[in-house]
Amino acid sequence: MDSSREIRTLIGHSSEVTSVAFAPDGKTLVSASKDKTLKLWDTDSGKEIRTFIGHSGPLFSTAFAPVGRTLVSASEDCILILWDASNGRLIRTFGGHSIVISAVFAPDGHTLVSAGWDKTLKLWDVNAGREIRTLAGHSNGIISVAFAPDGLTIVSAGWDKILKLWDIDAGMEIRTITGHSDIVYSVAFAPDGHTLVSASIDKTLKVWNLDSGMEIRTLTGHSSFVYYAAFSPDGRTLVSASDDNSLKLWNVKNGREIRTFNGHSSRVNSATFAPDGYTLVSASWDNTIRLWNVRTGEEIASLKNLPIPHSLSFSKDGKKICVGTLEGIFLVTIKSTGKKIQGFEIVSTFYHLPGHEWLVLKKGNRFACSPGAMAYLYFSDQLALYPAADFPELRIAG
Repeated sequence: MDSSREIRTLIGHSSEVTSVAFAPDGKTLVSASKDKTLKLWDTDSGKEIRTFIGHSGPLFSTAFAPVGRTLVSASEDCILILWDASNGRLIRTFGGHSIVISAVFAPDGHTLVSAGWDKTLKLWDVNAGREIRTLAGHSNGIISVAFAPDGLTIVSAGWDKILKLWDIDAGMEIRTITGHSDIVYSVAFAPDGHTLVSASIDKTLKVWNLDSGMEIRTLTGHSSFVYYAAFSPDGRTLVSASDDNSLKLWNVKNGREIRTFNGHSSRVNSATFAPDGYTLVSASWDNTIRLWNVRTGEEIASLKNLPIPHSLSFSKDGKKICVGTLEGIFLVTIKSTGKKIQGFEIVSTFYHLPGHEWLVLKKGNRFACSPGAMAYLYFSDQLALYPAADFPELRIAG
């Protein structure tokens, strides 16, 4: 089922988008790219608000602080940058890693943790701009890091196949959690903060009791690598995304597989629940995102011909989804009549054209673009356009 219609397209990044995140109020979103920049977008109009320039290497991760108007970016250039989202100014830089893979704010927004390829985590005081401490203990690069809901502990995992739980205040390792036989790609806390799930290349998920550090159970059923796992908002179920082209829904209490979501024809990179927990969205190498009914397993809608979507983020109200892809960002709304979901509608897409030119397609099929973009579009056989401010339709070849 394909229930999407493109309204407008905006040109933005000139390389792969690696991370996207909504602001706490849902009115803006930020994107990080391998083109070394961040971009801030207005979610209602689809317009680019500003570009953040300061990194000298590709960006891997970005996140908004839970409170206030600051955001952080992590890059291959070995630094984190804290930005003022309201004016685009660089507030401060945090250095010390050799390639920063990920960065996450604590729930209160005053502390930041970064994970590096140098096998360390670093805790930062956001307000003072200083490093609080370095947490060392991993024997290889760290891929994933997460704060507990209370902000007092963090968990880290990566290439050394282990998880480590850390006490933030003491700066001490609480325990090392072992059990996986291959790289751990994803870790996530349950909403209660006492349970953790990890997803691994060893084809399994493991659920852990954080109070004891003991494995509660192993979830088996995927026939290939498991790349991602996420808890439902109530913590009773979790979803996993795998290289076997499927998603699975699991009962956290008894470890039983509730159902498998089949429909993707290639690796599933990511999945996330809507805030109400009744639907979830998945992203796959088959160039689609798909919306699913959690209770029935039914595919509600799909959006096709995307350039390999790999990251997903719901807005707080659950009405919009930000999709990061290899070529740009798609801001998607969920169309509904009453309580019935009808499908996806693309509000804005952000594409790159040769020569870093830009094009803005607005609602009502009106557009504006730079001279180079106009020339490219006029002579391109990929786009059916007219060299005027109005045109009847737009079709981008998939």
